[in-house]
Amino acid sequence: MISKIYKILEKVTTVFAAICCISIAFMMFAISLDVLIRWITKGSIKGIYELVELAMGMGVFAAFSYTQVKHSHVHVTLLIQHYPQKLKMLSYAVTSLITTAVMFAISYAAFMQSQAAAATNQITNTLRLPFAPFYMFECVAMFFFALTLVFDTVRCFIGVFNKTVADEIQASWS
Repeated sequence: MISKIYKILEKVTTVFAAICCISIAFMMFAISLDVLIRWITKGSIKGIYELVELAMGMGVFAAFSYTQVKHSHVHVTLLIQHYPQKLKMLSYAVTSLITTAVMFAISYAAFMQSQAAAATNQITNTLRLPFAPFYMFECVAMFFFALTLVFDTVRCFIGVFNKTVADEIQASWS
């Protein structure tokens, strides 16, 4: 069952990774085009700052869950590498649990922000784009990041009692 959940999370987070790549590519081409237009015509693309700002938010939030599934986040193990195996896994599990709770809270806050932005019709200044869909994207992206953290937190607690699982987890720390 755990492997099925992991496969589903991996597929969903791959979609978020694609969104991240598209956002980054859009920012790269949009900024380059704007610089070229400024150099040639001394003008600018209307609303480019807003578009890049929104794309940046999407790219950043989309990357979190995929990075977690691939175990590519930075792990600072300076102290816990010297702990006994069970304490090492327990401390990592507790910090994962705290991080999971914080990410669910951020997802909820983004949902509330999306609702408030929709209710008050918050829009960007130049292009008049609504903020609510972008906040909702943040909510969904952070929710899936939290789900990937739940999966890893459970694995960490299993690793407290199972050396094989603990070794698998620690392999991603290098």
